[in-house]
Amino acid sequence: MDDSLSLSESQNKRLRDFHLSGESEELAESLMKILRIPEGGNPQQKRVVVQVFVNRIFSVNDVEASVNLDFYLKVNWIDEKYIGVSDDDFQDDEQKFEEGWWEPGVEVSNAIELEKLIEKDEAFWVEHPAHGILAYTQRFIGTISTPMELQHFPFDSQKIPIVFESFHWKAEDMLMFRLEKHAVQFNPGPNKEWPTMSMAVTLPEWYKMGITLDDRINYYSFEDRNYSQIVFALHVKRNFKFFLYKVYAMVFLIQIMNWSIFVLDPDQLDARIGIAVTLFLAAVAFNFVLASTLPRISYNTRLDWYILIAYVYIVVALVESCIVFLIAKYHTESDAWDIAKNIDWAFLAFCPFSFFLYNLKYFISAWLLYRKDRFKRSLAPEQLANAPPRQTNRPQQSSQAMEMTRNPISKAAAQ
Repeated sequence: MDDSLSLSESQNKRLRDFHLSGESEELAESLMKILRIPEGGNPQQKRVVVQVFVNRIFSVNDVEASVNLDFYLKVNWIDEKYIGVSDDDFQDDEQKFEEGWWEPGVEVSNAIELEKLIEKDEAFWVEHPAHGILAYTQRFIGTISTPMELQHFPFDSQKIPIVFESFHWKAEDMLMFRLEKHAVQFNPGPNKEWPTMSMAVTLPEWYKMGITLDDRINYYSFEDRNYSQIVFALHVKRNFKFFLYKVYAMVFLIQIMNWSIFVLDPDQLDARIGIAVTLFLAAVAFNFVLASTLPRISYNTRLDWYILIAYVYIVVALVESCIVFLIAKYHTESDAWDIAKNIDWAFLAFCPFSFFLYNLKYFISAWLLYRKDRFKRSLAPEQLANAPPRQTNRPQQSSQAMEMTRNPISKAAAQ
């Protein structure tokens, strides 16, 4: 692991100081509204607030259905015995993690391999002494799993989730909540900040559509128990232009070359078969290349269907060549040659015309599907009603200034 990604003790101290000086009483009150046990609620059930900030996404791996990323987790809860206790006194207490200590034990349930960069002694701190609000801050770097729905590939949209769950407490013991202002986040536009993601996050193959943060209860049948979860989800849409230029255009050109078969004389069977077989192998090679970029799924993608149709047209040309060869060579009528040529001309008209209609239908339907705002459609009516408006243009800040605004650890490291 790169040493530059690690956090020293002094940097963590500055991180706590930044939060303590930068967080307003208004934010403390908003936390208290969530963390207080409601009237008639279970006093034994802890309530915690979970916040997430994605710093970087290194890669999205379609084949392994995984994402390599760097993100921060922050968890707040109330511990009444720390009301009025300063963070310095908390840090100096060497007995704080012994008998009577409580922590939420929040982990990433869809982690494949994640490394924690902040040691336990530095991860816990008192954020709001007046209310006894403690905080746990952790930085994770590594790989998480993400489900991939590839039926519409390469015109697909995906959801990259980070699922947080306590490995210590059941739902009746602890509930996790989000901040409502983070529940739905639309893309603010280029060079504008996200509430829970650095604007330095770049995904060349994807467009970032929005972010949702959901709190939910997940039932595990093998335990017959419920667990509270927070699900951070980045909604993305694939940039299909690479496949348009590198795959679709090439397959289309293969089809144009395939139609040259119908121009050859009916008795030139060797030449016709040579062209058809060569083009078929070229289409198969394309399919193998694409297969290496996708997981072994049990269904065809949109691109698979397009290449499959290309196979069909090549096979049709091959079969037609055999038929006209037999007619021209073995038919006893005097106009057999003319019949064979007329069949060629008919196929030369039919194949391009039908393939053009297929392409028209294929790409219009793909474009209409792609243009749908699937992120907005995935939201429940109450989520849309409570979603913040899209941000308007504001005075530009430098990339470094914007990063430090959203990323307190970067600010601490720069000091």
